[in-house]
Parts: sequence; structure tokens; C-alpha cells
Amino acid sequence: MSRFWTVVLAVVLVASVALSFVGPTKEVKHIWDVKAFFVIYGFVGCVVIIFVSKWLGRFWLQRGEDYYDPHRAPAEAGQVDRAVGQAEKADGQADKTDRHAGKAGREEGDHA
Repeated sequence: MSRFWTVVLAVVLVASVALSFVGPTKEVKHIWDVKAFFVIYGFVGCVVIIFVSKWLGRFWLQRGEDYYDPHRAPAEAGQVDRAVGQAEKADGQADKTDRHAGKAGREEGDHA
């Protein structure tokens, strides 16, 4: 948040609290009759929402890196990745061989 908006927020907060004390006083019968009750209540409510949502995000929404395969150890993960790479390399070599054989077959067929 930029410095400008921080200052604007602070001014609005101070003005809201200050203006809640202006005006006629009345007898306090309920907690919401206390001056600045709703300002403090709203601020505390927002802070609680922020901390609860951070807690929920951390412990409920976020998952570990091994969420989909929790039984695979990190050492096994490297071995699997190497095996996949070797298999892809072998497929690439097989494709080159097939293409070369296909060209040779067509050339022989053209001459016959």
C-alpha cells in the first residue's frame, strides 16, 4: 500500500473516532451506547477476519509439495525424473530410426 493511502486511512480513522465523541451524551444502557463502540467493534472485527483467513489459508488451503504422491521420497523423485528423461531420449532416438527407415523404404520402392 502506498504511503498516500496509509495517510488517508489514518486520517479517516482518527476523524471517525474524534467525531464519535461530538454530540449530546446519553445514559449508557447497553454496550453499543458507549462512544466509539461501533468504530472499535468494526476495527476489531476486520483484524479478526484477517488473522482467521490467514490461519485458514495456511492450515487448510495450502498443501505440501508431495500432496499428490506422499509416499515418494525425495531421492525416489530424482530417480523417477531421470528414468522419465531416459525414456523420452530413447523415444526420440526410435523416432529418428523409424523416419530414416521410412525414407529408405520409399527410395527402394521408387527404384523398383
